[in-house]
Amino acid sequence: PHPNQRDQPETDQPDQDQNLQDQNLQDQGQPIIRATGRGGQWTYHAPGQRIVYIMLDLNRRGRDIRAFVRGIEAWGMAALAQAAEKPLVWSTGQFLSLTQGMEALTVEVSLPAVGRHVTQGQVQGRHGDQPIFTVLGALGQRPEAGPGTWVARPEAPAPASCPRIDREHQEETLHRAIELRRAKGMFGFSQEGEPSGCGRNLLWARMPGYTIDAVALAIIADYMPSVLGDALESQIFCTSLDNTLRLGLPRPTEWVLCDNRMTYTEGGFGYGTGYLWSESGHLLATATQSMIVRRPPAAAAAAG
Repeated sequence: PHPNQRDQPETDQPDQDQNLQDQNLQDQGQPIIRATGRGGQWTYHAPGQRIVYIMLDLNRRGRDIRAFVRGIEAWGMAALAQAAEKPLVWSTGQFLSLTQGMEALTVEVSLPAVGRHVTQGQVQGRHGDQPIFTVLGALGQRPEAGPGTWVARPEAPAPASCPRIDREHQEETLHRAIELRRAKGMFGFSQEGEPSGCGRNLLWARMPGYTIDAVALAIIADYMPSVLGDALESQIFCTSLDNTLRLGLPRPTEWVLCDNRMTYTEGGFGYGTGYLWSESGHLLATATQSMIVRRPPAAAAAAG
């Protein structure tokens, strides 16, 4: 589940969460350096590093692979912030391989560089020896040097006056927790709405029962590629290669306005940028993604 969900559903087999410090292990007679069972290899962690290993049952969490990996990435961001005891400033996720057929995933969180103002962290997800994804992040807080925002929030109709985007999910997925409304342009995943003519769409997004924080923004930002269909004026499929989030100061808001802009496509690849705004007009974050671009089979055949 989302790490900041206010009402957690009960399950018959709850997840186990243990945070063991060196002294706890010594009191139990456990060695500090030991095999993790991750691929049968030994891993040395130097003093000062904080390491978390998680084993997750994928059968309990649905088979929406994109949503699952995005959720794990968001959880990793929250884990980094908790371990560093600093707010997240920037993170980037890279997806290395698919996860079909997996029943368990091991996630490692570490802080290899801890500074007074800035801490660098990383999250790695594996299935045995197979790398699945990696997340890098910087966390910190420094004295104010002069605030400013040099991009303008676009005008958009209120969420209540915008058509709702209804998406079907056959299995339980994080995306079921998100309500989307289309304010401008085409929602390219389902080809709803008319193309804007400038490769730009505006979406309102909210997550009832959740706090809009860095984790929620990372999940909402994953709708940035929906503008690809607007830019190419047809339904388009894509596979994310990375996802980078740069965060401003948190602001209370129910709805997030996603100003998605397609920057470039060529050679079967593309990239775009999203600006995430609060209802009060504050820039919450920017998000960029690189992606593999594919037309649906029927559209590809028609295009020759």
